[in-house]
Amino acid sequence: MKIPLANEQMVQELRSRFDRLSVNKYASNVVEYLLSFSNQDAVKVIAEEIMRSRNFLNVLQDPYGNYVAQRTLRCTKV
Repeated sequence: MKIPLANEQMVQELRSRFDRLSVNKYASNVVEYLLSFSNQDAVKVIAEEIMRSRNFLNVLQDPYGNYVAQRTLRCTKV
């Protein structure tokens, strides 16, 4: 996970699925790790995708999705 090129490829492969992955018990850990170890461009892609999703409120209310949302807040820079 600490290999930038691998993280970028994973973000590209998982694009348009981050909202669904965030509410899955095991996949949410992958999303959290990607947020932690990716560059700011990848973090921005993940954060924007989750926030613009129709399921955004479900992600926030889900036990696993909530952890992803908290990690997103910690990893984004304004």
